[in-house]
Amino acid sequence: MNFDEILKMAEVFAKSNLYFYTTGSAKQGTLKYHNYTVPQCAVIMQKGQELGINPAASLDGISIFKGKTLMSANLLASLVKRSEKYDYKVKKLNPKECILEFFENNDPQGEINFTIEMAKKAGTSNLDKFPEDMLFSRCISRGVKKYCPDVTMQMTVYVHEEIENIDDADETNEELSEKIPESKINKFLDLAEKLNGDTKIWAKEIINSGKYKTKNHGMQLLTEKKLEEYILLLEEKLEELKKTEQNPPIDNELEMEMEDFKIKMVEKASKNLNMASKEHQKFTQASLAKIFKDYHPFLNWLFGLNSTSELTQGDCFTIIDWIGAEEDNDYTPNNEAIEQAKKFVDFISGQEKMDL
Repeated sequence: MNFDEILKMAEVFAKSNLYFYTTGSAKQGTLKYHNYTVPQCAVIMQKGQELGINPAASLDGISIFKGKTLMSANLLASLVKRSEKYDYKVKKLNPKECILEFFENNDPQGEINFTIEMAKKAGTSNLDKFPEDMLFSRCISRGVKKYCPDVTMQMTVYVHEEIENIDDADETNEELSEKIPESKINKFLDLAEKLNGDTKIWAKEIINSGKYKTKNHGMQLLTEKKLEEYILLLEEKLEELKKTEQNPPIDNELEMEMEDFKIKMVEKASKNLNMASKEHQKFTQASLAKIFKDYHPFLNWLFGLNSTSELTQGDCFTIIDWIGAEEDNDYTPNNEAIEQAKKFVDFISGQEKMDL
């Protein structure tokens, strides 16, 4: 459905008064019911459509809380089960612990567990009435984030049982990230330090965010196994570099300036690795088009991307803030950005040609 069709259907659902959300607390006598408005229905249906979920199921199983997407555990589990790539198996489920094993293309990827002690520490709801349901919900949520984020199109999704922790929710917190020995992290960073600037930036971004980009530009949580693969890769690169002596020090003032510019931009962008909306990507594209006739070399040099459709929220906000573009001023760049763009053209001359 296009968005106009979604709006028409949203109007029907909203007028039915069958779909609502609550605020307040039943225990405190402040519980209130609110019917979904047409815009609220449309937003939820749009999110559902992006995940291949029909409108009614979307309104039954998806909600928005403080800007975060919440989904019922059953709906999230069904996304895994219907996937041709991923699957999970319940290995243990009782009022004290849930253990799920996840598979990719029928190959075991690992297990996720969640215990009643962990739930108490996290302040999770439904501990007394529905302990097994709560444990399964937290387990499936953690498993999807770690082993199969593709099923939610890289969209960060939380289950309703995580609502108490939504203010502190962060894709790089200890609950979602695997504990990796500090010795391996230090070895990885030391190897990257011996290589070129791009490698150092890349390594620092991975460790700071706790995530890495997959081949299809999706994001996966960093695991010890993946870090070991990266360490081997860097060791191989370092050996090749020693043989070919292709690591000359930066002795050019412009190169040093551009290197510093890139580090600051990448560090700023790495603070938000959620995929950007199409609107933000289009806004960024319009801003870049005002400063470059062909912005692709700049985008590739800065973030290693080939298209604005691959930009994260952090990438978009960093570029827009640097250019100083606003829709009201027709995306006009500031003078500082124009001068920096000219330096970039000088910097890549002899390597790639690009016109302002």
